[in-house]
Amino acid sequence: MSKFKIQSPIEHLPKPTLVTMFGQEYHAKLMAAWNWKSVDIDDGWYYYPSWEDWGKIFLHVQKNLPKYVPDIFDCDNFGFYIAVMVSKDFGCNTCNVVEGMADVGRGILERHKWNVFFDGVGFYQLESQKYVPMTDISDLTNPKYIPEEIIAF
Repeated sequence: MSKFKIQSPIEHLPKPTLVTMFGQEYHAKLMAAWNWKSVDIDDGWYYYPSWEDWGKIFLHVQKNLPKYVPDIFDCDNFGFYIAVMVSKDFGCNTCNVVEGMADVGRGILERHKWNVFFDGVGFYQLESQKYVPMTDISDLTNPKYIPEEIIAF
């Protein structure tokens, strides 16, 4: 009998360079980016990477997403899962969960959750359920997604 154990390959996570921002400053940037109905800021400090490092982070996230299951693992679960994974694996708490109205394929607006992330320059939307990066949050030419509330934890 062999004394060797077969292990899964070790995945080396990218090490993004993070910039620190005081919570009140992050709140002010959120307020300037969109006309939110509700902004929930839960931390005193926020840590964000560059646009280039977000790309590396999201490659890792995309490889580790579970499958969609209606009502069990859907938009809200994906939104929180991605935000928690980014925080846990990269020490970055500026991938936040947004709730609002969206047309997710039926031609009507309905309640939906997705992610918004910050790179030091602006806020960008990520359709977490389908894993589709979208536009800058201030781009009003995308009427399919209307953010209303954000949870920054």
